[in-house]
Amino acid sequence: MRILGLKEKEYTSVHVRSHYPTTIIGNIAARQLNISFRELDIEKSIRFEGRMKDHLIAVTNNAFYCDSILNPLPANTTPTIYICSDDNELVNHFVTHGVHISGRQTPIIPVAHQNKTGKLLHLEKDADDHAHLHFFPLIEDLLIMGGGKCVTHGIGSFGAFGAGLTGNECRAVHRPYNGRPGECPNNRADRWAVNITLNHVLLEEQIGGEREGKLDFEGIPSPW
Repeated sequence: MRILGLKEKEYTSVHVRSHYPTTIIGNIAARQLNISFRELDIEKSIRFEGRMKDHLIAVTNNAFYCDSILNPLPANTTPTIYICSDDNELVNHFVTHGVHISGRQTPIIPVAHQNKTGKLLHLEKDADDHAHLHFFPLIEDLLIMGGGKCVTHGIGSFGAFGAGLTGNECRAVHRPYNGRPGECPNNRADRWAVNITLNHVLLEEQIGGEREGKLDFEGIPSPW
């Protein structure tokens, strides 16, 4: 964090999961490669060009807008923002061009980032084929997100994990599971509590019995 010029709780983080297999991402990738959706390996098929580039830039611009709502600052103040993603080219685009947020006196806001090259690994897919040290950039992203003031994230659990490390006290979700940019502000980051002592939550009249107190959530009203 010191190398990046970041001070604990004095910056916000934006995470964009570019390669998450949404329908819109799959359709764009399939058209680019002139293959069917079923033939895709999305993790290997994302190309940061053409319509895919436009879509991911729009998603990320929306993420920065959500961040600006989450962390409002005076117009003459330049925010410190850390960006991380599973697509190096997307990160490099915003490092090169900066972030444009309406209402700021500084028209282009620079972003902090890790200088990564090559393929970014995923723990669930690549763990058996790579040494532990190859995953250090992932751990660093999590620690940096966790050290910040707020986290804005979208689809997937990685950004949500980073937000959890901050205590979930300042968090926004910029992209729902349909893969399109989500409007901000929204209530997607709200936390809901379920009272597990309510009779309709328990499998039986009391915890225990044949299923040893496991809970059955069928029939519980959804907060969403």
